[in-house]
Amino acid sequence: MKNYRIDVQQELIALGAANVLGGIFRGYPVTGSISRTSINYEVGANTQIASIILGVLVMCALLFLTPLLQYIPLAVLSAIVITAASTPINPREWLHLWRINEHVDLSLSMVVLVASLLLGPDVGAAMAVLISLVIVVYRSSRPHIVLLGRIPGTSLFRDVNRFADAVTIPGTLVVGLEGILSFYTISHL
Repeated sequence: MKNYRIDVQQELIALGAANVLGGIFRGYPVTGSISRTSINYEVGANTQIASIILGVLVMCALLFLTPLLQYIPLAVLSAIVITAASTPINPREWLHLWRINEHVDLSLSMVVLVASLLLGPDVGAAMAVLISLVIVVYRSSRPHIVLLGRIPGTSLFRDVNRFADAVTIPGTLVVGLEGILSFYTISHL
């Protein structure tokens, strides 16, 4: 990965402004493309000039090369799409998830990959969203509860399992809830 900072707020502001202007002038909604981002990353594009050049080239291809493109076999077009979309498939990331004991995230990744390959990208994306929502609701409904102890010489309380010098107060149970206290977390407490 390249080491550069992405300002997500700036990206969203730019997309929002482009969509507002597109709506005023009856244009198409603006969005980003994962495959286009993957291609730009692979070829080393660093600025938006690459997108402008790509747009001009696509426009020229549509205007002048369309009659020639109708003879390209579907398998070649599929290979182009697979090459562009295969960048997010990262076995090192899967190995990392296995090592840090994130089996749920690894399983989600595998299920979505198989669903996308067998049932199509739309079904795979829908499954990813639905399964992710279920996981978020499940994890947020079971907040982690920790036993807290006081750090000597301070007024700070920390998890006794993470801070060896944290001392519990005899006769008093001090616990911390690492999550939100809500109607759906009560049954877990």
